[in-house]
Amino acid sequence: MVNVWNEFAVQKAFLRKKGQLIEDADIIIGTTAIINNMVMVTENVKHIGRLNGIVVENWMEK
Repeated sequence: MVNVWNEFAVQKAFLRKKGQLIEDADIIIGTTAIINNMVMVTENVKHIGRLNGIVVENWMEK
């Protein structure tokens, strides 16, 4: 869990520097996927996709 919070801090700083902050809950969910080498499945590709190093899939796309 410590790794998730460390990655959260890195990602939040990255997004803040780019001026593209997203909700903290989205950062936590996304960093959990990054740390565990998981694919993030979401319709919210626009926001979650801003995270550095995340792999995102939208299963709702036609």
